[in-house]
Amino acid sequence: MVTIAPHNLVTFRGKLGSLEMWQFSLHYRDAVGIANSTATCDALLTGFQSNLGTSLANYVSIDQVRIAPIGGDGKLAGEPSVSAAVPLKMGQSSNFHPYQVACAVSLRSNKVSGKGSHGRFYLPGPAVGVTALGNMEADGLAKLRTQVGQFLAMCNRTMAVQAGGSVSPILVSRGQTDYQTVTKWAVGDVLDTMRTRRGGLIEARAYQPL
Repeated sequence: MVTIAPHNLVTFRGKLGSLEMWQFSLHYRDAVGIANSTATCDALLTGFQSNLGTSLANYVSIDQVRIAPIGGDGKLAGEPSVSAAVPLKMGQSSNFHPYQVACAVSLRSNKVSGKGSHGRFYLPGPAVGVTALGNMEADGLAKLRTQVGQFLAMCNRTMAVQAGGSVSPILVSRGQTDYQTVTKWAVGDVLDTMRTRRGGLIEARAYQPL
């Protein structure tokens, strides 16, 4: 039987173009009456666009934010809240990459290794130039790092609305009944691929005689 620390699962999801879908999740504790409401979901959705919109490609949209209470058995423990705000598109119109290309945001706790020491999520459609060596261009990377920090700070403030102040995300692992608090984050200088991208974009092939 799965055992985990009870928490709120906050899922961001949207589209890449008209067919593909993306999503990622953050985990937050629920020990101090953290807001789990449509209004909180709406604030997270609009905050995603306002904080990240000029670093992500305009073929990316944020369509929904969902907050689901998860019990110690790993299952839904109550009615989730879902955003009612309209979908929003990102704003960058250059430096496009294939849909599967993403920006990996690494999360670390104070635990050195093992379960609860690290995690990551993937931002869709990073519109950042790439050098001849394969690294992100310095200016775009600096801007992206700044905006990721602003996005995470917005999430922390929004999820702490009932308690006031700020509350950090947590790292949750199967088999662990406690969690580790995220204490730092990083964005590396190499683009990655999104693991949670859906298969809506079908590749057309036309075989030729050899």
